[in-house]
Amino acid sequence: MDVLSDNVILEFHPDTLRVVRKEINLNKPGEIKDALAILKEWVQAQRHFKKKDFADHYLESTLIAAKGSIERAKKLLDGMCTLRTLLPKFFNSFNVRRDTYEFSKVTCPVLLPKLTKDHHRVYVAKAIGNFSTAEQYLQFYKFCALMGEYAKLHDYVANIEVVLDLAESNILKIVSVMDVVDLRHGLTILMDGFGLRIKGIHIITESKTVEALLALLKQVLKPKAVYRMHTYKSREAVCNIIGEDVLPVDLGGTERSLDTLKEEWLNVLSSEDFTRYIEDLYKGGTDETRRASVKFNEEYSGLPGTFRVLTLD
Repeated sequence: MDVLSDNVILEFHPDTLRVVRKEINLNKPGEIKDALAILKEWVQAQRHFKKKDFADHYLESTLIAAKGSIERAKKLLDGMCTLRTLLPKFFNSFNVRRDTYEFSKVTCPVLLPKLTKDHHRVYVAKAIGNFSTAEQYLQFYKFCALMGEYAKLHDYVANIEVVLDLAESNILKIVSVMDVVDLRHGLTILMDGFGLRIKGIHIITESKTVEALLALLKQVLKPKAVYRMHTYKSREAVCNIIGEDVLPVDLGGTERSLDTLKEEWLNVLSSEDFTRYIEDLYKGGTDETRRASVKFNEEYSGLPGTFRVLTLD
């Protein structure tokens, strides 16, 4: 890949490809091509992988998430394949329009089209009500994972900014019905599977009860991500950080509304081509009887399933 073209929903700056490759130290001629060749050869050698025909962009996105490290990219690929086997309920059948209906009543999660001036992608979730069941949360996590899979196939970013607009929600109710185990597993998929590199978590609320949410997140996020959590009393403050042209009008920006963006995402994620792609991708777990080593289990302690000599609870 030598140039980036805006796709149906994600946009780039003219120099995004060059900037990102420079950031991950793979900007010399031929370096990306050579790294991909090594990664492809390694994938073919993994006897326990059920799927080995990953798209080039998928592998290149993995290299970006791995900061250009081939060894870390291998770990991310193995991690995501393993998680599809360990946590099947996050990767089973998902009818995008039907299964988003319930949680869409209370929140609107999207990846925004425009990049920040620093070439960061922005994820926004605006609460418009309160979750009432753990099942709503599970469908929410699955939808976010689908957006992540689309980005893995089409996006080209090294970092992400997270914006949570909780100005109109009851935070104590949000926390009270949250299944902490599902939250931890969902974050494991995003952080250790997709390899998301979060540069900032920006929470908008005037409520002092936000401390309850922060305390919960501190239990499940890695220290670096916890350090990057910030709260703001106004949307304007976040707009000044992220950029007015990037954020939707709902958050004080000039980008199209969250409702419009959500509908665009629903169209993309429910398309025939993407549905077929996901059905094939989600079959690509692991056959643990064919894994050469059980060392990986140490890193997935606490997740459900029993693999060979180690029982995970």
